[in-house]
Amino acid sequence: MSGDAINDMIVSGRVWALGVPADEATRQVELCIRNMGMLARNFAAQGFDVVIEHVIALASEIDDLATVLAPYACHLFVLDPGETIAQQRNHGRNPQERVEYDAAALMSVMRQELGNRGRWLDNAQMSAEVKAALVLSG
Repeated sequence: MSGDAINDMIVSGRVWALGVPADEATRQVELCIRNMGMLARNFAAQGFDVVIEHVIALASEIDDLATVLAPYACHLFVLDPGETIAQQRNHGRNPQERVEYDAAALMSVMRQELGNRGRWLDNAQMSAEVKAALVLSG
C-alpha cells in the first residue's frame, strides 16, 4: 500500500509532510502512519503479506508504525537509489506528482535516523520486480 494513496484521501486541508503550517503537517504524517499501520494490520489479520511503501525518515515514525502493527512482524527495507537518481526520478514525474525537497538533506536525516536499522538496498538500477522479490524474501 502507498502512503501517498492514504494521504490522497484528504480532500480538504491537506498539508504535505514538509509543508506549512508545520504542526498540521506533522499531525497528518502521524495520521498517515497510524492509518497505514491499521490497514496493514487488518490485511495481516486475514492472512495476507503486506508491503507498505512510503518515505519515512525518522526512527520514531518507524517505531510508531511497528507499535500499530504489533503483534505482526515489521521488517524495514530502505530503498536508497542515491541523491542524484532520487532527484532525477522526482523530476521525471508528472508535474502535479513532483515533490520539492532537498534530496541530500533527506538522505542525511535518513542515514542518521535509520542507518543502523533495517536492510538498505541500493535500488538505483533495480526493477520493481527485483525490489519486490528482495522484500518478499526478507
